[in-house]
Amino acid sequence: MKTLFKTTFIILMSLIALVQFSACTEKTGCTDPLALNYDPDAKKSSGDCRYADPTPAPETTGTLKLHLHQHFGAPELDTLAVYTMPNGQRVKLNQVRYYLSNFKLKNAQNEEVSIEDSYLLVNPANMDYTAGKIPAGTYKSITFYLGVDSATNSGGMMPTDRPAGHPLAIQNPSMFWTWASGYIFMRLEGLADTIGTVAPDHALVYHIGTNALRRSVTITFANDLVVTAGQNSTLHVKTDFKPLFEALDFKTESLTMTMGNMPLALKIANLAGNIFSETH
Repeated sequence: MKTLFKTTFIILMSLIALVQFSACTEKTGCTDPLALNYDPDAKKSSGDCRYADPTPAPETTGTLKLHLHQHFGAPELDTLAVYTMPNGQRVKLNQVRYYLSNFKLKNAQNEEVSIEDSYLLVNPANMDYTAGKIPAGTYKSITFYLGVDSATNSGGMMPTDRPAGHPLAIQNPSMFWTWASGYIFMRLEGLADTIGTVAPDHALVYHIGTNALRRSVTITFANDLVVTAGQNSTLHVKTDFKPLFEALDFKTESLTMTMGNMPLALKIANLAGNIFSETH
């Protein structure tokens, strides 16, 4: 009886050992037939299946670029040039900076399409700007603002909170009034000769801001603007400062920091809203 029990025990232990050995020797690998590294001989998943990248969705937007032509009448704006006004006064512009923001285009179906977070800080040294992504299609007009929207202008976020290089970050020259917690929408500085006989030496300082002086600009295209998916589409815009300065008397209208001379700031803001046009 003892011998039979001993024999049965040995056989049972051998079977257990055989099962354990078989389990230990099962090949591990990727067991998913859909995986790139599928192993048909694998009996146990190794958990490292690799799959092909999903097919990317087709591009549906293009990038709107703006090529800005800064002019003073027929010639392009030159900060070293001296320009003569019809009244004989002469002017030389040293600094020209202004914000364009909140771009919206109207498509062929008369629907308005907005470009989110679109802020550009323009200066004559740079002609090319990126407004942002816009759905592919045909567009017949564009609307934007000269200045910064009220939520951004007085929403509490300071230039120091913006990353370097962002149009609304700290600038040199400054485009933000720390004392008023608001952006300078347009900064024009230069020198004038108010009698037309000597070199310009009379300072001109025009800093235009506050929510009330943001101006809307709409340009209707002579030919439809076609935006192609995955490509850049360029809109050429002319900015002509001559009509603005021809309307000013440098003897009496030489300085505004906006609140210190709101009537002059209002006059310049209204004039500036009309200096933009399409060109090629």
